[in-house]
Amino acid sequence: TDRKRAEDKLNATLTEFQLVFENAAVGIAHSRNRAIERVNHRFAEMLGYKIHELVGKNAVVLYPNRAYFEKVGQEAYPALSQGQIYQTDAQLKRKDGSVFWVHLTGRAVDDGKDATDAIWVVQDIHDRKVAEVQNQRRVAYFRALIESSTHMVSVVSADGDIKYENPAVGRFLGFAAAERVGKSSLEFVHAEDIARVREGYGRILGGETPRGKAPDDDPSQPPGRHAAQGITQGSHR
Repeated sequence: TDRKRAEDKLNATLTEFQLVFENAAVGIAHSRNRAIERVNHRFAEMLGYKIHELVGKNAVVLYPNRAYFEKVGQEAYPALSQGQIYQTDAQLKRKDGSVFWVHLTGRAVDDGKDATDAIWVVQDIHDRKVAEVQNQRRVAYFRALIESSTHMVSVVSADGDIKYENPAVGRFLGFAAAERVGKSSLEFVHAEDIARVREGYGRILGGETPRGKAPDDDPSQPPGRHAAQGITQGSHR
């Protein structure tokens, strides 16, 4: 009958969804009122639990502490209640107490009607996140070194435009950063030195690392020439 065919089709669809849920490469969990209703194998594996150990537990056990758990809820549920997809990078806690980074995606089962009934997809991004944090620390470290250096440091694009200069440039040359950044570095080079500086840029772009020669304390040379040599030296180091 038509009814039997419809039931068979529905059962086949449910079986397909079940297979996708169970074998997904990402963690998937269903929560209701922030209690865990169901999880797939990958979710349990990621958190170091057996599936039956998670079902029925309050989701607070998945977070580093209750304050963090409440914070995620305060951010997520207003979005879910409006039928939106909530996404964030968050920290979860494994059964052994270790904490790791995941990308968390949540969506209400029935868009906009009951935000407390939600599906969550969890991707392990711990290695990537740790690398990002390490890179940020390195950037901060080297930025601090450059910012406090007594040597002039300039970052110049392939076209010769000034992208960045450290405070030492302003102290030596008397220009504020806003006056120079975004402009062509050749605007600040003495006319007699433009060809040499262009040649130096070309060698750098070709893979060489030429070093500029520090200007001699020669009062016969115009101030602009000394400034140009300082720019060349700073950009080559």
